[in-house]
Amino acid sequence: MHRSLSTFRPKYIVIGSRHILFFLAFYAIQLAVSQTITPKIDSLEVNVKYKNSVLVAPLVSNTPETGWAFALAGIYIFKTNKKDSLLRTSTIPTGVAYTTRQQLLIAIGGNIFLPKEDYIIRFENTYSQFPDKFWGIGNKTFNRERQDYAFEQFYSNPQFFRKVYGKYYLGVGVEFQRVIKTEYGANSWFETDQVVGRKPYQAASLGFLLTYDNRNHAYVPDKGGSINIELYNAALWNFSDYEFQTIRIKAKKFQKVFKNHVLGFHMVNVFTFGEVPYRSLAVLGGMDIMRGYFSGRFRDKMMNAVQVEYRLPIYWRFGAVGFAGVGIIANRFSDYSIDELKYSLGSGLRFAILPKEKLNIRFDVAWGNFNSFNYYLILAESF
Repeated sequence: MHRSLSTFRPKYIVIGSRHILFFLAFYAIQLAVSQTITPKIDSLEVNVKYKNSVLVAPLVSNTPETGWAFALAGIYIFKTNKKDSLLRTSTIPTGVAYTTRQQLLIAIGGNIFLPKEDYIIRFENTYSQFPDKFWGIGNKTFNRERQDYAFEQFYSNPQFFRKVYGKYYLGVGVEFQRVIKTEYGANSWFETDQVVGRKPYQAASLGFLLTYDNRNHAYVPDKGGSINIELYNAALWNFSDYEFQTIRIKAKKFQKVFKNHVLGFHMVNVFTFGEVPYRSLAVLGGMDIMRGYFSGRFRDKMMNAVQVEYRLPIYWRFGAVGFAGVGIIANRFSDYSIDELKYSLGSGLRFAILPKEKLNIRFDVAWGNFNSFNYYLILAESF
């Protein structure tokens, strides 16, 4: 069912909940580590005086999708084995965010490392209502006017990993999405294009996961890399209204050029097959990759993007970056064409609010095709 947007009054919205949870976890982990662990250079030995704690932190950000966002978040920080000095810190963050566009987010997540890190548990849960923008699906939407729409949704994504060798982990996961309500105006592209998922639905997917990570820092590394592969299948069970498959491949690589200068590479590939509802399609744009494009300005069944970023210090706590990327979306493999490539180009400033913990505030400006221009004020790096 749908109604005119004039009657819609959002109460709860997701503004990229994984970013809110990530920012809070980053801040809390770094603060906890800086207070409880004293490392010895070039050694695995550490002196640990660890105790579990609860932290509360205010967050402020600005993105094209949300405007200014103000969040109050809390996090429980703990170790499943306090005597293991090499065991990474586990976190359970939760947060509430309000934006200048009358958006509200409620979310809770978790990243739990069991003893010896033989097992890892991760989860994310959000309830949201989200006013968004819609141009249609595919590459041929650049000459369309954007339309307003809104959705109400519950999302859950628990994951369980088992170490298989060294830094390699295999895992299983479940993605559950319940779109409770969608609302859009008359003569919407949703109806004109007969978009799959324009009506309320639910989708439940079972996934198999592979991850490898040898970065020397979890959030601001200068060497090493990571790769994550996710294979999800939504079947027509009682829990899923659509049958479709999703493959996600994400990779990062970092190389120190010379002292405090770092070159970073980031690749994201998403492939979906079957009857894919709108909220599960691949999206180009956002605050992480292909900056400069409104998240969802272009979306389709497949998306591939790669970006490179050069990071360097300027003076005192200030640093700078330059970045460039290319991306493409397609409905199927035969639709790929170099003519459909989209570019992203930009630069930014960094200010270290916790220099020893490498926690930066970033301000980026970015440009893309079709006179696309956006800026971002965010805590923590884009990748």
